[in-house]
Formats: sequence, structure tokens, C-alpha cells
Amino acid sequence: MRFETRIFKTSEVLISNGIVNQITLLGRSNDYGNLLEEHSKGILIRRLYTPFMHSSRFLKVLFFSAWLFWVLAYLILKRPQILNIHSASLLPFAGLQRILNKKCHIIYDAHELETETNNISPLSKVIKKTFEKYFINSCHHTFVVSPMIRDWYINKYQITNINVLLNAPKIKTSSGSGVYVRKKFNLTSNDFIVSYVGLLAKGRGIEVMLEMADNFNNDLRFLFIGFGPEKDNIINHPQFGKKIFYLEPQPQDILIETLRSVDFGFSYYHPSCLSLDYSLPNKFFEYLNAGVPVIVGRGKQLKKILFEYEIGIVVDDESLMAHLQDEMKTFSYKTNVDKEIKRFISDFNWEKNSEEMLEIYKNLSNPVDNNC
Repeated sequence: MRFETRIFKTSEVLISNGIVNQITLLGRSNDYGNLLEEHSKGILIRRLYTPFMHSSRFLKVLFFSAWLFWVLAYLILKRPQILNIHSASLLPFAGLQRILNKKCHIIYDAHELETETNNISPLSKVIKKTFEKYFINSCHHTFVVSPMIRDWYINKYQITNINVLLNAPKIKTSSGSGVYVRKKFNLTSNDFIVSYVGLLAKGRGIEVMLEMADNFNNDLRFLFIGFGPEKDNIINHPQFGKKIFYLEPQPQDILIETLRSVDFGFSYYHPSCLSLDYSLPNKFFEYLNAGVPVIVGRGKQLKKILFEYEIGIVVDDESLMAHLQDEMKTFSYKTNVDKEIKRFISDFNWEKNSEEMLEIYKNLSNPVDNNC
């Protein structure tokens, strides 16, 4: 629980507006010295020590089961008045809380379309679908990350107590605390920088960017910021240090300052599942809040936004990547890009969205002492 910006932003809003006085976030850790952490005033992170998190499937199941019993014991002992669930696999706790603590208000805050992703096994998918089907109605309210995902939940479960809570960052003025990319990597004003931010994994356009580095001319540069299994492929690429560069993950406010010195953000997904097709990822908002236009793929939700706002380029087919370099540079000369980005941010921002969230929490209950 290091870069859970959505959870931390939500918690900070609830604390600062007096909706709750104390929030406890329950997680896991394989670091015995990292079990208790005060994130900020009123926000405490408690973790259960679960070694061998990256070992065999049996051990993963064993320690995850131990964590579930630990969470259940905590809920019984502390009897929180608000329970915020962030995964479909934990939704049975909603049903249990309805029995054990009828005064508890339960929120389901799904970070993606959890039952329609590529990165879960067939068995996990069946389990998550079953849990959502039987326990989503035990929740007092549901938050999802995009309008298309909201519509999917409404059609699937016939629920009305659901709202969009965007993965947008806070709007803030420049703090000057980011990395100045051109200076750090000795790049000139003639170098055209395309950046990818987030999980470094397959199916997220990383392989497309590496191929572009091999085939496009000398003034195009590619910056990767994040962590994940594809990191080794990036830093071991023959063009690393020449056309390809890497930065470790950064806190969101510093990240946005860093992105101000790039030319384009890359949010290109293969829409190989509904979750990606309907997604509005963090990186999309981070690029735009840095004033940087974006490149997107065939994802329906992202394409819909780019049809409404002239804030980037849609690449429907990878065969068109050969022309992308010229298209990016032509787009950069458009005089209305900054105006369109500001219009988008005015319509889609955390401040406006969090006000809607606050009203929902206020309608659920009066100020309370605990939130879990």
C-alpha cells in the first residue's frame, strides 16, 4: 500500500471534512518492520505480516486466508461505523457486516471492472462474479471509475446507488518539486519526449513504445515511470540511455510536475477485456493535469472523451504507428490544445468529483469515530 492514490485521496477528503475522525486501512506486508504506519493525521495503516507473498499458490492462499480471518477479527473487535471495500473478493464482508454490525454503512469502491479483467484466473473470475452478484446489494453505495463502468453495473445488477469516482489527481499549482527530464537525461529542446506512467506490464502499450524506439528517427525519446515485470525489458533494451529512459515511481503531486517537461503521454491499451475497454486510468488524468496531450488506443471510454475534447490522438490500429511521429508533432502545433485540456480538467477533476462523494457519505450518516 504505497501508491494507492485513490484510497489516500478519499481518506484525506473524509478526514478533512469531518465525515470521520479516524480511518484505518487494512493491508498485508512481507516486511516485518512495516506493519504499522501513520500515513497522515487521522489515517493509520495496519498490515498483517504475510511472508512468502510471491511464493507458491498454496502459500499465497494460506496467508491470504490468514489475512481474511485477521480482518474479520478486527471488524468484530472495532465495530466500524463505515466499511469501505476495495475488491470484489472481499465483498462477503459486506454480508457479514449486515449481520454482525447493522449500524455499519458499507461502501464498495471498485478500482476497475473487477470481474472483466485479463489478469485473473478462470476460478477467480467465477468467485468474483459470484461475490458481486450476491453481495453488491448488501452495500449502501458503490463507486466505480468511469461512466461506462457505471452503466455496466447498472445494467448488470439493476442498482441505482452508484456513482463515478474518478482516478483524477487533485488540481494544484506548480510546486517545482518534480524531475526536470531534459536536464536529468541531457536532452535538448529538439528531443520529442513521449512518456508512459504506471504498471510496467504486458498489454499496456510498452512493447509498442519499445518498437517505436527501434524504428523511429533520432529525435524521439521514450520515458518510462513506474514498476512492474517489464522493467527489465526496458532497462536492458539496446536503446536504453539513448532513446529510452526510466524513472522510479513518484508520488502523484511530484509525478505531475515531472510530466510537465514531456511532450506526450502514452495511454495506449489493447482493449482485450471490458475493464480496459471502459477504463479511465490514473495516467490519463495525470498527463492532462500536467498539460500534456495523450495518445490512446481503441478503448471505448478514452476514445469517447477524445471525440468530445481535442486533447490527444486516437490510434485505432497499430499499423498507423508508422505515421504517429509526424501526427504528434503536427498536433503539438495546434493552438487550441491548452484550452481544450483546461476545458477537460474543468469538467473532469477530483475536486468536483469528491464534492459529490462527500454528499453521499453525509447522507449515509452523521460524523462518526471510525472508518475501515
